[in-house]
Amino acid sequence: MLEELVGQFRDVLQILQDEDVSERNRLPKIRESLGDPAEALAQCNEHIAYAGQFDLPFMLVPYRTQCSLLFMRLDVLPLQSNSQDGAVLVALAWLQGFRNALRECLLLTDKDLANLPLDWLPEKWRHAVFPHDRDSRMLLRRFFELGVFSQIMRELISGDLYVEGSDRFDDYRVHQVSDEHSGVSCRATARSWACPRTARASRRICETG
Repeated sequence: MLEELVGQFRDVLQILQDEDVSERNRLPKIRESLGDPAEALAQCNEHIAYAGQFDLPFMLVPYRTQCSLLFMRLDVLPLQSNSQDGAVLVALAWLQGFRNALRECLLLTDKDLANLPLDWLPEKWRHAVFPHDRDSRMLLRRFFELGVFSQIMRELISGDLYVEGSDRFDDYRVHQVSDEHSGVSCRATARSWACPRTARASRRICETG
């Protein structure tokens, strides 16, 4: 695969440097040398994922067949935040405006940069969403969608997000460990550790909650 990609890149460079090719014909010849650009891009992503042990590009293929379903599911789930930090919900609302767009890359405007919270993005996702760094303003939409959906999943699990009305079926607070039980468990764990220094550290953690 790598040899094929290098060969295609070499052909593109030769076309770009060929003075006998008119500007009008240069782009069609580049397209011809690449064959299917989507396939070449997928191969590039696979190589990057394999070489850097970066698994996110592999998620794009199955995600493309499920993204519409995920958006439709969220349409009927009234998500609410348990804190004042509803950054991921703001990001989701922003993405809703592009859910039917064909563009893979989005160029952020000054308004987007001012109103779109991005600090919640883990570093791993940040490199995928902004391949040329955040200052370039170029955002890869599919990776950003994946990042938002993944964060929604994590916050639903942690209780930072909840579905309005879901307490009629189950209340996540019932399953939380009480302070009393947590303290007993911490003290039992501290006693079971052989190292006195480690045990003292554990007790301090228990005492500070």
